Amino acid sequence: MTTTVETPVIVTLLWALNQLMYTDLFHDPFEPQGGWQILMASSYLPMVLWGPVLAAVTWDYRRRTRSEAGR
Repeated sequence: MTTTVETPVIVTLLWALNQLMYTDLFHDPFEPQGGWQILMASSYLPMVLWGPVLAAVTWDYRRRTRSEAGR
């Protein structure tokens, strides 16, 4: 069973793997090229980083509240 911290990381890795496999297998002729492709990829970056950032913030909050409760 996974913990709360591992779940967002696993979901993010599965999503990234899915995106890599999709782009390698299927080529859309209307897919943006050049600068537009960079703009599109950078707009998805916050969504991709959401899982690991949420895990890090959750872990830090848990660590801080446990250390304050033990004082």
